[in-house]
Amino acid sequence: MLVKERNEKTKRIIDKIEGLPVLPLTVKEIISLTAKADCTVDQIAEAIDPSLAIKILQVANSPYYRRYTKVKNLEHAISLLGFNVVRDLALGISLIKIFPPHKRGPFDYERFWQHSLLIAGISKILAKASGFHELGKVYTVSLIHNMGKIVIGLFMPDSLLKINALKKQRGLRNSEAEKIVLGMTHAEIGGDLAKKWKLPEDLIKIIKYHNQPEFLDEDPDLIKLCQLINCSTRIVKEYNFPNTKEMIKTLDQLCERLVSVIKEMVKIKEVVKKEGKIIVKDWKTKIHSELEELFQTVEGIISVFISRKLN
Repeated sequence: MLVKERNEKTKRIIDKIEGLPVLPLTVKEIISLTAKADCTVDQIAEAIDPSLAIKILQVANSPYYRRYTKVKNLEHAISLLGFNVVRDLALGISLIKIFPPHKRGPFDYERFWQHSLLIAGISKILAKASGFHELGKVYTVSLIHNMGKIVIGLFMPDSLLKINALKKQRGLRNSEAEKIVLGMTHAEIGGDLAKKWKLPEDLIKIIKYHNQPEFLDEDPDLIKLCQLINCSTRIVKEYNFPNTKEMIKTLDQLCERLVSVIKEMVKIKEVVKKEGKIIVKDWKTKIHSELEELFQTVEGIISVFISRKLN
């Protein structure tokens, strides 16, 4: 492909990104509030707009949270679900609204969100257990690091077909095929989208270079965060969950897998441990509980906001 032609393709991609809506201010405010130690239920409730409140109530009353009484108001939902789950739901639901589901085409919309939500949740579990700071940032960037893929999938389905064909025919990696077809990778597209959303510079860098951590300016925190995301991605691909209903069957096995990964992270990566010694027994109990919560959150979002729209 000629350089001029490739540059024109790149410009068309950026133009498509420019036509996308921005990340809602509500979500940014919720993320900021839940990062504060003195955050209250009332503060979070005030930050959530009516449309998002209705959707959170839908998830809170879905069967996947197994509530014995109906959740009637937002404050009740926040208290039951917890600040972190509400934050994660707000971000996940808002992103799904930005990128509405398409019934046709080569892009597996439900699979993309299932994997993105799982990667974000597992990244946060690994970060917390290994002593990594800024857990809100870990979840946020883990969830959105592959946004370039959904831009390609929903707005350039013909290009996605060519990318998939090249991967199959030549045995190329995804980014290699994207570079041939588009002149840029999903990571570069995601970086441009993050700029449009006016996200912090460090998040933009991780999104753009999550497959090339050597370009992260030797910043140890960014490199560790990138390693967390890539490790979580490998785990999700390894288990290859056929659907969210099957996830619970792997709970014990996945818990053991994460504990093993954390041991290696603490030993090899020299991640700073909080409050002194980390006890493996405590890891297993905590991780098991957090995986249950994660599976419920993913199933709730998928069933309420994606599967119904696709069927």
